[in-house]
Amino acid sequence: MKAPVVGLIVALASTIAGSATAAPVVTNLTASQRTGTKLVDIAYDVAAPGFAAVTVSLEISSDAGATWTVPATSATGHVGAGVAPGTGKAIVWDAGVDWAGNYSTQMNFRLVADILVPVGLAVIPGGSFTMGRTSGDTESDAPPVTVTVGTFYLAETETTKAQWDMVRTWAVAHSSPYTDLAAGAGKAADHPVQMVSWWDVVKWCNARSEMEGLTPVYTVGGAVMRTGTMVPDVNWAANGYRLPTEAEWEKSARGGLAGKRFPLGDQISHAEANYYGATGYAYDLSPIDNYHPTYTTGGVPYTSAVGSFSGNGFGLKDMAGNVYEWCWDWFAPGTYTNGATDPRGPASGTFRVFRGGGWSAIAFNARASLRGNSAPTDTYDNVGFRTARTHFADVVDDFSFIPGGSFAMGLTNGDTDSDAPPITVSVSPFYLAVTETTKVHWDTVRTWALAHSSPYTDLAAGEGKAADHPVQTVSWWDVVKWCNARSEMEGLTPVYTVGGTVMRTGTTVPDVNWAANGYRLPTEAEWEKAARGGVPGRRFPRGNTISHAEANFKNVGGESYQSGTTGYHPTYATGGFPYTSPVGSFAANDFGLKNMAGNAFEWCWDWYGGTYYTVSNGTTDPRGPTSGADRVVRGGSWISIAFSARSSCRDADTPTRVADNGFRMARSSVPESGHGSATTDNVAVDTLAAVRPDVAVGASAGALTGVGLYSPTSQVATLISKKAKPVTGYVSVFNRSNRPDVIAVSGTGGSAFFAVTYSGPEGNITAGLLAGTYRTPEMEQGDAPVSIRATITPNKKKLTKKKGKKTVILKKNHTLLIQVKSTFDAAIGDAASISAQTK
Repeated sequence: MKAPVVGLIVALASTIAGSATAAPVVTNLTASQRTGTKLVDIAYDVAAPGFAAVTVSLEISSDAGATWTVPATSATGHVGAGVAPGTGKAIVWDAGVDWAGNYSTQMNFRLVADILVPVGLAVIPGGSFTMGRTSGDTESDAPPVTVTVGTFYLAETETTKAQWDMVRTWAVAHSSPYTDLAAGAGKAADHPVQMVSWWDVVKWCNARSEMEGLTPVYTVGGAVMRTGTMVPDVNWAANGYRLPTEAEWEKSARGGLAGKRFPLGDQISHAEANYYGATGYAYDLSPIDNYHPTYTTGGVPYTSAVGSFSGNGFGLKDMAGNVYEWCWDWFAPGTYTNGATDPRGPASGTFRVFRGGGWSAIAFNARASLRGNSAPTDTYDNVGFRTARTHFADVVDDFSFIPGGSFAMGLTNGDTDSDAPPITVSVSPFYLAVTETTKVHWDTVRTWALAHSSPYTDLAAGEGKAADHPVQTVSWWDVVKWCNARSEMEGLTPVYTVGGTVMRTGTTVPDVNWAANGYRLPTEAEWEKAARGGVPGRRFPRGNTISHAEANFKNVGGESYQSGTTGYHPTYATGGFPYTSPVGSFAANDFGLKNMAGNAFEWCWDWYGGTYYTVSNGTTDPRGPTSGADRVVRGGSWISIAFSARSSCRDADTPTRVADNGFRMARSSVPESGHGSATTDNVAVDTLAAVRPDVAVGASAGALTGVGLYSPTSQVATLISKKAKPVTGYVSVFNRSNRPDVIAVSGTGGSAFFAVTYSGPEGNITAGLLAGTYRTPEMEQGDAPVSIRATITPNKKKLTKKKGKKTVILKKNHTLLIQVKSTFDAAIGDAASISAQTK
C-alpha cells in the first residue's frame, strides 16, 4: 500500500577540489512536490569561482540519509556534466518513473557539485589576482599589478627523481627517442629531481605526455620536440604536460591569500619550508642562520622529500623552498603589464624564469613575488620543476566522470532479450575513457611493459588498422595485464593481483582491488550506465534508432531501428579488414563518451551468466558471476549488426584473442579531496498522485488482479452466480510503502436480493465490515497481503419467478465496493469492487 505524502529533507554537498578555496558551494537547496503530480521540483544555487562548469549529481535517500539508493535516473534540468555556476538552478525529478508506489516521510535530497581534478594535480581556479611585490618589499622588477589567468592544473608537489627516471627510461627507448634527455640527479627517489636544464624539462614534459597518450604541448616545425634546443612553439590548448607560466606559478603559490609574502602568510620558519635560515630578516622566524637542521645529512644537496610540509590554500606543497622551479617565461625586468590576461612573458630573451627559492637560499628568495632566472642550458642542484596542465572541464586525462546512482539496466523499447530483463541496479561513481584504447596507446604501454624490471612477457602485440584506430585482437587476459602495466608506468596502484603480486603474466583469474586508483575494465553494469548517458529507456547511446551517421556497424537492412545505407560503413570499408574507424569519429553521448556503439566490441570485467540479472536486481555495484566460461563484451563492432550495438545487448566471448574485440579503460577513484554537506529541516510536500495502498480483487485467491493498478474501475472482479447459488470473491490488501501501517478496510453490506458475509485471516469479520470498518494487523512493506473473502449469497425467494411451468432466476447484480485507507493519513486510499451477477 502506498502512500502519498513525501516528507523531504534536503542535503547540500559540495566537493572540495584541492582546497576549500577551490571548492564549489551549493546553497539555497529546496525541494517540493508539485501538487497533484509525481514530480519533485528541486532548486539550488551553485558557486564555483574561476570555473566555467561543474558536474552536478543528484542523490536521493528514503531513510534520512542512512543510504542513498533511491533511483535518480529520471532527473532533468541543471544536473550532470557542464552545469554553469549561478543562481536559480532547477532540477525536476520524476518520482512516478523512478520510485512509483513508494513512500517515506524521511526523504533526503543531496546535490554534489564536482570539479574534476587529475590525480596528483590541484585545480587552480581562474580569475584575477595581484601579482608582484607585497608587504613592504621593494624589488623593482616585480611591481604590483592585477592580472588574470584561466583555470589550470598544477602538480601538488615538485617532480621527484623517481618520476623523472620512469619517464626518461621510456623516452630514450621510444621509437623516436629523446636522445639528449639528461639523467638528472636526486638525493632519493622521493626527493625532487635537480640538475635538469630548462630544455630538459620541456622535453621531459613532452615525453610524459606521449607516454600517457596525451597531446604534447611543445613542437618545433610541427613535430613533437624530443631533442635539441630550438625554441618550441606552444599549443596552450593541448591536454599534455607543460611548465606553468610565471603568472600561473605566482597565483598558485599565493594559494588564494591576497597580499601575503609567503604561501602561508607574511612570515616563514623551518616548520613551514626547507630553506637557509637568516635571522637578519624580520619575517624569518627560524632561530638559526643555517640550513634546515632536519635535512643536513648525507652531503649536499640538502633537499627534503617532496610534500614534507603543509600545503597552501590550493593544497600545493613546497611552493617555498626545497628547489627552485622552472617556469615557461623568458625573464625581463619591467615586463609586468597591469590588466593582462594569461601573460606568458616576452617573446624572446636570454634567461628563463625560476621561482620559489630552495634549500640553499634564504627566506628572501622564497617569497611568492621573487623572480629568479638563469640561462635555459644551466643546471643546478637547487633547481627543479613541477608540471602544469591546461584545464578541461569535466574530463580527467581523457576520461569522463560517470556519476553514481541507480539506473534501469536491461532491455527496453519492446526488445526481447531473455538474458537482459529490465532491472534496477546502482553503481558507485567512476571514470570511463572517452574513447576506445588506440593501437598507439597500446604499443606505448606494451613497449614499457616488456622492458620493465619484472617484464610483462606474454602481453600480445595486438592489432590495429592505424595508430588512432582501436586496438583489437587482444584477449581479456591481455587487457587486464595492460591495465596493470599502464598503472605501474604512471605510478598508480595496479588493480589486478594474483597471490598478492601484481598480475603481469599468465591466465590465473586475478583478485581485484576495486579501491585502487589504477586502470581497469568496467563492469557490465558500469558499461551500460555509461552507454546510456544518463537518459533512461533509449535503445542506443544517442537515441532509439541508429544509422551510419552515428556509428560504425554493419547495416543489414532488416532491423526496424536502423536506417540509411546498408552493408559495412561506406567511409571505412577500405584497405581490407578490419573496417574500424578512428576512435572518436562520431558524436558523443550525454556523458561525453564516443563509440559506445560499434567500431570494436569492448571487454568488460564480468563473467557472462545468462540468468545473472535475476539475482542482481536491486543490488549495488554488481560484478557478475564468480566464475564462468566466457567474459562479457559490449557495444557491437564494425562487423556486427545494429542489434549488437544496443545498450542492453549482452555478448560474450571466451577470454582469448578475437578479431573485433577491443576495450576502453575505467578507473574507480574519483580524484577529488572530499565533500562538504549540510541538511535542511523537513520540507512539506503534496501527495504523490497515484501512490496508494494496493487493493486487489479476484474470483479466486490465486487469480487476484489489480496490484499496481490504482484506478478503481480497473480493479473489478465479476462473479457469476448460477442458479442463485453463493459465490465467493477475494480482496487482497497490501502495504507498498516502506513504513509500517495499519490499513482500514470498509465494504458495503447486502441488498434486498443479496446477502454478503466476509471472512479473513483472523476469522469471521462480517460484523466489523457490516458495522463499518475492519483494521488489518500492522503491515510492513514485503509482508504477505491480508486476504479477505467475500461470500455473496443470492436470496432465492426474491430472485425466482414462475414462467409458466418453469422457475426462472431473475438476472440481477450487486456490486460490493471495498475501500481501504491508511491509518497514517486518511487522505490516502484505494478501492476495488466485486460484482456478482445471477445467471
